[in-house]
Amino acid sequence: AETVALLWDCVLQTVPGDRRAGMVLDAESRGLQMRKTDYGLARRVLPDLVTNAWKAGAQRVEVAVRHEPGTSGGNGATPRPWVTVSVADDGPGIPAQAALAGPRTSLRILDEHLHRYDGAVVAEQRAGGGTRVLARWKSAPW
Repeated sequence: AETVALLWDCVLQTVPGDRRAGMVLDAESRGLQMRKTDYGLARRVLPDLVTNAWKAGAQRVEVAVRHEPGTSGGNGATPRPWVTVSVADDGPGIPAQAALAGPRTSLRILDEHLHRYDGAVVAEQRAGGGTRVLARWKSAPW
């Protein structure tokens, strides 16, 4: 299992040096261990979401990665947990779901990819300005 802290260090290398101070991974996410498939998905999702935020003019980007319990479908199978990646910024903001409106936007491509894992990407305006993008998918079995 790989940790989110290791992934975050790699993501920061994609951000220009003068922007890195404004990139924050919450403390709870740092030690989170991820399964190989989830780590691979997060490795695809995080750099894209962080890059979109700073390219849109955000000075501060706050990132959180969580495992959330799954719900039982009533068939007796052990429910798979969800992985949620949240990227919130203080940029100019975008209209709700506008980033998913175009046929080949990076968020649209991520959304299509995450659908394979029962997931999705949701973008929303934050109260007070900025954008929050949530990428969520069902965790892969160990």
